[in-house]
Amino acid sequence: MKRQKERLRTIQLDADVAEIAQKLADKKQLSSTLSELLRSNYGYGDALEEKKRELTAILDHIQDMHHKRDEMIKDIDATEKEFLDRQTNVVPQLKQKLVTLRAKYDLTKKQAETAIDALVRGMKYRAMEQFENQIQDVLQQLEGFE
Repeated sequence: MKRQKERLRTIQLDADVAEIAQKLADKKQLSSTLSELLRSNYGYGDALEEKKRELTAILDHIQDMHHKRDEMIKDIDATEKEFLDRQTNVVPQLKQKLVTLRAKYDLTKKQAETAIDALVRGMKYRAMEQFENQIQDVLQQLEGFE
């Protein structure tokens, strides 16, 4: 937890403590020393309170991490369930659809090759194109699952 810095203040010190204050300032310890003395003398907390605040921050962080862990476990479980559903339901259905489409394509091709009427033959070739497009769509979907 980071402390906020207050605005700067100018103070007059007695001669006997001015030298001590200067030595602390040279070591960059004056501000922290004064802050600690004020806290302990005027009831605004002390080192123990600071440690308690740090502990509270750590415990809050641990609780957040537990929450994130639980959310991640839920996400992993959902992803695994979705994967298993695809493998046991969707993929077999797509494979069956592919077999059916190929059979329809082959039947339509035979009918087109044996058709006497040019109009019927043209309709069969257009149907074959539609079956071919559907077959390609199913193959792309299957690729997405593998």
